[in-house]
Amino acid sequence: MDGTPTLRMTEFVLGSLALGKADLGPPRSAETGKDLPQPEELVFATDAKVRGLVADAEKRFDRLVEAHDMEV
Repeated sequence: MDGTPTLRMTEFVLGSLALGKADLGPPRSAETGKDLPQPEELVFATDAKVRGLVADAEKRFDRLVEAHDMEV
């Protein structure tokens, strides 16, 4: 795993923002987004099989992270 591409992209984005090269749309005001609906909570119905698959994915992710853990 190498963070160089992510670092380079982050530097590019932050530099573009600092120089005003990115169009962020209109400035925020009381009118900005007033027509958007209120956010609604998404409720997911899961069964034992799905919960087991999620738990397995968490374990595999933890093993992957541990394999790349570094000490300085």
